[in-house]
Amino acid sequence: MPIKTWLGKAYVVLSEKQAVRSLRQVPLFGMVIHGISHLCLPWSTRTWVEVEAGVGNGLRMLLNPRYDRGYWHGDYEPNIQEVFMKHIKPGAVVYDIGANIGFFAMVAARLSVPSAKYSLLKQTRTMLRDCGRTATQTAWTGSAW
Repeated sequence: MPIKTWLGKAYVVLSEKQAVRSLRQVPLFGMVIHGISHLCLPWSTRTWVEVEAGVGNGLRMLLNPRYDRGYWHGDYEPNIQEVFMKHIKPGAVVYDIGANIGFFAMVAARLSVPSAKYSLLKQTRTMLRDCGRTATQTAWTGSAW
């Protein structure tokens, strides 16, 4: 397992523990812990992970372990995931305006195969590039602007 992925998983596990979160509240000590966490896993770190549950289970995505836990755990916007599962069928056409990191793009593409028609509109070139990289990891082709 690559070191960034390992550090990301360690960060997520530790940051979800109540004891660790409580230590962050201790004056001075909390600042030191926070600083160390940023040295080990800078805020801009992104790594390839496999979605652990939900309708995206098994998708490989380029995520930031600090901020994209919901995608990684598969529990990001469960109501939307449920709607996707109910209404997106093979051959569906889906437009995703402001697709962010492409989680729902990949989910919709998976649900609408074999004849997926999915278009996403991105805000920045970096986000568009990352969605393309995710699509490559997922072996999906579609439209992106």
